[in-house]
Amino acid sequence: MRGEVVADFRQTYGIDLPLGGGFDGATDEDLCRWQVLYSQLPARSRVSVRLEPDNLWDDKTRLLDMIEHELRCFHYGFTEDARKRVNAPQRIISPGERARNERRRDSALAAREEIAAALGVDE
Repeated sequence: MRGEVVADFRQTYGIDLPLGGGFDGATDEDLCRWQVLYSQLPARSRVSVRLEPDNLWDDKTRLLDMIEHELRCFHYGFTEDARKRVNAPQRIISPGERARNERRRDSALAAREEIAAALGVDE
C-alpha cells in the first residue's frame, strides 16, 4: 500500500514522499501534515479504492445501477416468470460487495478442515 500512498500524494498534491522504509529526517510536523493530507485523499484515489472498493463507483454509476435494476424489475413484472415468481432480476454486484464476498470465500476455504471436522464430514 505504500506505493499507492506515494503515487496518490504525487498525483493529488504534487508531493514526493520518501520511498525508503523509514521517514528519516521527517519531523513531527511533517508526519502530522502527511496524516492530514492522507485523510483528505479523494474517494477515487488508489488508497481509498484499495481500502473501500465501492469507491470505484461514483454517484452517477450508483444511480445508473439503480435505474437499470428498476427497469429490469419493471420489465420482469410483465413476464410469465413474474407470475410464477421465479428468475427475478438480481442487482449488479458492486466492487465492494465483490470484495466482501471474496474475503468471505477465502476465510471459509482457509477454515475448510475445521468446518469439515466440526460437521463430521470427510473432505
